[in-house]
Amino acid sequence: FAEVARAAVAASAAAQAAMNEPSPPGPGLEGRYNGSVSSWKGRHGWVVPEGRISHPAMNMHRGFIYVAAKDLEGEAAQIIQLQPGERVSFELYTDSQGVGGRKVRLEPMLALPSDPPR
Repeated sequence: FAEVARAAVAASAAAQAAMNEPSPPGPGLEGRYNGSVSSWKGRHGWVVPEGRISHPAMNMHRGFIYVAAKDLEGEAAQIIQLQPGERVSFELYTDSQGVGGRKVRLEPMLALPSDPPR
């Protein structure tokens, strides 16, 4: 009986891990996107995309994209903690929790013209 129970627990854990495994982006989500950090708390945060992303999972968190510290690359990976307002680029994935960003990189801030047009 104990061996059957252990096998059931192992199968349940494997099924749960598979549910949370990021999947490929799917049609329409390929490529890199830009956005800005909305908030960052410890080892994860939320990004607001610069443009509209049309995917049903985008409704799960009011259009925000989840980012974990493990998904940061380049300069961002060395910092580990992003600041609200920083501009980033990223690829998308979907999982049972919604849409997330991976291969997240810091991008230069958009420069504003010094003198407005007249």
